[in-house]
Amino acid sequence: MAFGGGVMTMDVSIEPTSLRRARRELANVKNGIPRAISSAVKRTTDTARSRMVKAIAADLNIKQRDLFKRGASRRPVRQRFERAGSLITGGVVEVTGRRIPLGRFAARQTKAGVSYKIDRGGSRKTISSAFIPRLDSGYQGVFKRKGKDRLPIVERFGPSVPHVAAKQPAIAGLMRSDALNLLNKNLDSQVDRLLKRKSS
Repeated sequence: MAFGGGVMTMDVSIEPTSLRRARRELANVKNGIPRAISSAVKRTTDTARSRMVKAIAADLNIKQRDLFKRGASRRPVRQRFERAGSLITGGVVEVTGRRIPLGRFAARQTKAGVSYKIDRGGSRKTISSAFIPRLDSGYQGVFKRKGKDRLPIVERFGPSVPHVAAKQPAIAGLMRSDALNLLNKNLDSQVDRLLKRKSS
């Protein structure tokens, strides 16, 4: 696991001992090793990404779909793969993204300003004199004037996804050791599947 520049990354690659064992068992299966590794890495990164999204959303007072609204082309938890031709040889799961607009955290207009709740188990807080304007696009943001004049106004934001993920024990464990155990389990499963297919 690495955390730098506002990005957390988790590398998914086969350990040498697991690779040697798989090579022995699939020695007589055509293209057995690249097929087993591709499937194992893909399954592992899929599972890791799904678990991370659930853990992050569970910690925040926010719906899972709201984690993806800002910059849909740059998902806050995404995966990419290392390839040799069309075959996957390794993978990386990244937790990235900018700070989440405060309007996503159950923001409510009050007489005093705007109240919101970031942590699911926390209490509501209020930004005095803030407001939620009605925009034609339907976007709900929390804004506040910089001074006494009507303009300029600035939007207020909550934490970033990497910041939340860094505090999550479940994510830290997944990125340190759980992913490796999951990868080894998936590799063993793919080796067994290929052997059974060959013998049938």
